[in-house]
Amino acid sequence: MAAFAALVLNNGTTNVSIAPSAIQEGVAFWRLAGGVFDAKVVITQSVTMPRGSSQVYRVKQKLVFPVMDTVDTSKKIGEMVQNVEYIIPKASLSADRVKFWNTAKSLSADAVTSAAVQDGEMVF
Repeated sequence: MAAFAALVLNNGTTNVSIAPSAIQEGVAFWRLAGGVFDAKVVITQSVTMPRGSSQVYRVKQKLVFPVMDTVDTSKKIGEMVQNVEYIIPKASLSADRVKFWNTAKSLSADAVTSAAVQDGEMVF
């Protein structure tokens, strides 16, 4: 089981430490420390084990990245959101899960994903 500790993530410029905030009803919360409350990056994660006849477990993550006004930097004008859900058969082998995870990471870093997120470009 992973420890509920700070997440150190790279934002393209520097490594940022996102502090553990709370665990509520099976959902772990992390928030960027310091600054204006509305300007804090928030990350959540939950793992749902199979229930009843289900043969899969689910990992859900959400990243909420606030967009602040350029004039009044204490005013949030929007947010960028990433929702990720991994659905994994409980009978899958560790080697399969490792390949799946490596492929998912690679997809997030791929030029097609980068162009879509950073520049709003579609595949043509």
